[in-house]
Amino acid sequence: MPRVLKHTAFLALVVLAAGFAACSRSAGGSGTAERDVVATVNGKKVMMSEVDRIIGQQTSGRQAQLSPLELASARLQVLDGLLQQEVLFQRAEKEKLIPEEEEITRIINQQKQQSGITAEQYQETLRNSGQTEESLREIARKQLAIQKLLDKVVGKIDAPGDKEVEDFYNNNRARYVNARGVTLATIVVDPADNGVSNDAKGEIEAKNKIDIVYQRLKSGADFATV
Repeated sequence: MPRVLKHTAFLALVVLAAGFAACSRSAGGSGTAERDVVATVNGKKVMMSEVDRIIGQQTSGRQAQLSPLELASARLQVLDGLLQQEVLFQRAEKEKLIPEEEEITRIINQQKQQSGITAEQYQETLRNSGQTEESLREIARKQLAIQKLLDKVVGKIDAPGDKEVEDFYNNNRARYVNARGVTLATIVVDPADNGVSNDAKGEIEAKNKIDIVYQRLKSGADFATV
């Protein structure tokens, strides 16, 4: 993998830490903090301040340039992602699929090595994204846990065999056959005065207009365009 792509991949891992951190942090006891809660997942609070912080990272601090509609859409997308991540992680916890600390360390070290960045660049990347070593380990922990959960679920799914596919097709042939029939389209010229531009008013103008349309079609003009 080119060095630039590896570096970019590592930056993506660091930025994603903000997303998972939003679901793992708890709100304070103040009323302001409680009003900042936009959702809960089995007691885990998701804060609007965290949602906006992620949007700030995604837009490189230019979220103020978003229109109200764009900002609302971005918030919904980020919130949806956070909720899905937390649901999956909590399921992984129930399945006892949380990785060991040694595994987390190994994955982070692999990311560092593959990214091709120096130790100074690594620390600068963390600072610029507002992350710490601890938050990076948290994102790695949750990513690994969710991946293990998905691998476990997918591993239980058996692909249908050729015989099953053939039987399904034979039992549902009607789904794959276009029904016979015709489609009718018409062009109608109304002789009444409809108060619109280029309107044919009266029988004579209507007949003249339909004759012109007919000649255009005979000359090969596209029906839908005409």
